[in-house]
This record gives sequence, structure tokens and C-alpha cells, in this order.
Amino acid sequence: MVFGKICVGLVLSVVIFEFAEQVKGRFCDGKRDGDYTNPSNCYGFIACSGGIAYDMPCPAGLKFDEKKDACDYNAPCYQEFCKNKSDGDYADPNNRYGFITCSGGLTYYRNCPANLRFNQTLDECVWALI
Repeated sequence: MVFGKICVGLVLSVVIFEFAEQVKGRFCDGKRDGDYTNPSNCYGFIACSGGIAYDMPCPAGLKFDEKKDACDYNAPCYQEFCKNKSDGDYADPNNRYGFITCSGGLTYYRNCPANLRFNQTLDECVWALI
């Protein structure tokens, strides 16, 4: 029974990636296989698989939510967050357990490791004081 689920999942993954456009560059270098916020498009995401990046669109009207690893109507969009900001890390106004990295005008959503919160003053994730 489990074999059938694995087989269906594998076929579904192959079909999805067949329609995805491969991203040039080294976006997935050093990243685990998974889905990541597209820094230039809220209405899609970048899927890393075996070190190769694929540009994956969300269904019409949905934005990618990295925290949920899904496309959603209410997903935050930070594309404009870094407009006119210096490169660096900034507190995420919607997630005290994460931060936003601005680099070259692009916006990257980041999560702190489990049980840590981003401290803007220290520019790092620290243990939360209760």
C-alpha cells in the first residue's frame, strides 16, 4: 500500500517539474531540497531539487508562504520591503521568529532556528527571554 503512495508522489513530482522552468544561476547552492521564496516574484516560489532550481508558479491570485510551504491568498509579500533600504538584516514585522535580508534590492525571508527570535540590535537570532 505504501509503495502505491510513493509511486504516485514520484509521478506527481515529475509532472510538476516538467512544467517548471529551470532557473539559471546558483540559487540552490548550499540549500537543502525544498521550496524557497522567490525573491523577485511573490506569486511563485523556487523549488530546489538535487542542486537545480526550478521556478514554480502559484495558482492564479495566490502568493507563496514559505512558513506554510504552500501558496495562499493571505501570504505576506516582501518584494517591496527592501526598496530604498541598505543591504542587511531587518526585523520581520509579521514574524518575531524570523527576519528579512535585503541584498542588492532583493528581499529574502529568513527563519531563525527553533526557539530563537531575531534581535535587530544584535543582528542575530537569540534565545527568547520569557
